[in-house]
Amino acid sequence: MVEFNGSSVKQNGNDVLKKLEWDQTRGVSNYFEIVDVVHDSIGIFHPIEKIINTPEFQRLRNIKQMGIAYLVYPSAEHSRFTHSLGVYHLARSHINALSERQPNLGITSTDKLCVCIAGLLHDLGHGPYSHMFEVFLHKANPSHSWRHEEGSKLIFKRMLDQNHEVKEALDRYLSEEDYLFIEELIDPPKSFIDNHGNWKLKGRPISKSFIYDIVSNKHDCLDVDKFDYLMRDSKLSKITIPFGKVTLGRIQNNMEARKFEDVGYSRIVYGRKVRSDVYTVMYSREDLHSRLYQHKTSVAIETMVVDALVKAAPYLEYKGDDGRYYDLYHAFENISAYLQLNDYVTEKILESNDPRLAEAKSILDQINRRELLRCVGTTFFTTIPYVRKSVEQIKEDILKFDDTIDPNMVIVAVRQIHRGFTEVDPITKTLYFNQNDPSDNVLERPSDQWIRSNTSEAGRTNVYVYVPFGTSMDDYNKVFHAFEKTAKSYNCESPAKRQRRS
Repeated sequence: MVEFNGSSVKQNGNDVLKKLEWDQTRGVSNYFEIVDVVHDSIGIFHPIEKIINTPEFQRLRNIKQMGIAYLVYPSAEHSRFTHSLGVYHLARSHINALSERQPNLGITSTDKLCVCIAGLLHDLGHGPYSHMFEVFLHKANPSHSWRHEEGSKLIFKRMLDQNHEVKEALDRYLSEEDYLFIEELIDPPKSFIDNHGNWKLKGRPISKSFIYDIVSNKHDCLDVDKFDYLMRDSKLSKITIPFGKVTLGRIQNNMEARKFEDVGYSRIVYGRKVRSDVYTVMYSREDLHSRLYQHKTSVAIETMVVDALVKAAPYLEYKGDDGRYYDLYHAFENISAYLQLNDYVTEKILESNDPRLAEAKSILDQINRRELLRCVGTTFFTTIPYVRKSVEQIKEDILKFDDTIDPNMVIVAVRQIHRGFTEVDPITKTLYFNQNDPSDNVLERPSDQWIRSNTSEAGRTNVYVYVPFGTSMDDYNKVFHAFEKTAKSYNCESPAKRQRRS
């Protein structure tokens, strides 16, 4: 039996503190604003500041949002810290917009706080240079299972265990079910329904399924994480994309939560008139990957840094809270050790006099002198059988066409570029409603004709071939011609020969 008595709740004869409503009124106690380059001003409402002012969250200041891309686009030096604040801001505006437009959804202040915390903490688990660290881990140990989303959940748990002030502040608003909800928002499963047709998630009932689309959308990739990084990365790299604040405003003003009959639960869907605005999100992601994240020079530098980390990893050690030391390969096995990792790992190598780090230090010195890998050419796979070809297989195939090429002279990198899903263009998964007729409850998918006109292949796998700095022109040409024949044997587009600079 539950009885309410003032500020406490009597449950089974015991006094339990009644949870507070989360107040988003500007000017309330502990409220402040952060100036932001993308969103102008971000309002911080208690107890959000308690999370921001923790070592776990402050660590994100020292992890660059775009990895090593700042070495190609110098103004793009922003961090996961600022991106996370931006995602928090958009998560708040997104769920507030739904709540105001559809009061019948029953969105509570606790729901709003959980979504905002999930947006703030979704990238807490990133390692040095963001996604590049996962490339390093895959090269060092292809069978590893570490995912930064899993790391975010583990670090959040540690934050609550280690920082009693934060836990006490959040406990005034949140229950244990709410903490589970936050973890599910950060890393939702691919499927929400189990094999028996039952709702799998524990943080919220099926009636609030649409909330899971806000931070990390597994249905159509339209989420506030993507909205922020597209605008932020574009603005700070000065690469223009179609998606921006005006487009985002149109999407937010024309979205609703409606039940998706095919699967039996609600999703966030969009008015038909913003179909083209939704499309710009997918296109802009693909465009930034092509021109920014997977730029040939960015990939060259990333390949060199990963090589340096692989060589240095056994000799870089971090003490865990169990008293053991973990090298760079295994730091993720202990969260206390992992939290010591940030972008300064490369400076640690450069400043070291340890002879065991000499080879890694030499590679990083080359980057500082701009003695980079030279791109011979690029091509791409668009057909599924070739998507799985490994770097080793491609290199072996190149060498088959000219046995006079030194194997150490051929460096291959592979990167996937897509619009959010590798199997299908996510635009085909979006749903639309007739905003001009509230009685029209039929949700519409894009027509086949529209899909043919506006979508691309599920994605492509870019193949980059490089040679070391200082390679002679004769050897450079030999590698190019062998790569050209390899691309032809794959039925791929012939690689354009890159202008070689000395």
